[in-house]
Amino acid sequence: MLADELRQYVAAVDRQSAHQAHINHDPAARIAWLCQQLLDALPPDPDKRQHRLTQLAGTYFVIAEDACQDNHSLGGFEDDLRVVTAVVHALGLSYMLDE
Repeated sequence: MLADELRQYVAAVDRQSAHQAHINHDPAARIAWLCQQLLDALPPDPDKRQHRLTQLAGTYFVIAEDACQDNHSLGGFEDDLRVVTAVVHALGLSYMLDE
């Protein structure tokens, strides 16, 4: 399940950040929280668009080697945050960004 992958990925980032100063756990934790909020917002029978966009956001985050590799720079999670934020807006759930 995607929720399990999110937890495992944040735990891995946590372990890496203990040994690599350029990896910042805080953005990863925030992105994981947003992804979990997206999962929690899914109704029991979501439409395909909402389901796919939610999966896209979470999956993009847990793939470390995406447009900007998560563990190679201080800004490694910036692309992940942009993707997740775009999904939040696309689904009309912008209130999540204020929490």
